Amino acid sequence: RLAAATAEPAGPERPPPFSAFANPFADGTARRRSPAELAAYTFAAFDAWAWDHGVGRAPGETPAEFAARVGAGFPELAESARRA
Repeated sequence: RLAAATAEPAGPERPPPFSAFANPFADGTARRRSPAELAAYTFAAFDAWAWDHGVGRAPGETPAEFAARVGAGFPELAESARRA
């Protein structure tokens, strides 16, 4: 009999690096985006920054849990992370 192969669960997909994100308020694209699009873009940039710093979002982690964890690890960002 062949042993059943156990597949490793896929980890979270790493987003592009934070440097790939432009500031939509500085480049003027914020005017063409809805508030929901800006919020999603900001969160994606925050996730990319976190990955760049070794604390990317874990599978199943809610945005609030993620922000709290990053804020705890980087106290200087706690207030901004909570709002992200």
